[in-house]
Amino acid sequence: MSAVGSDRPVASGGPIAAGESTGHPAVDAAVQAVRNAAGLPPADQIAQYEAAHATLQETLATIDQA
Repeated sequence: MSAVGSDRPVASGGPIAAGESTGHPAVDAAVQAVRNAAGLPPADQIAQYEAAHATLQETLATIDQA
């Protein structure tokens, strides 16, 4: 995995910094959704977290099937 726009690898096991990529568009979108949720009122964050969780579950399920 590498940071967006660079050949610098993303540290495995650590948090993904803004602007870094996991290399998987669905996972990157889920990470961004969680970041965006941080600025919402707590009641509105739940839907964002649930959507990100569902995306990550689906992504992991497809990896297991490959």
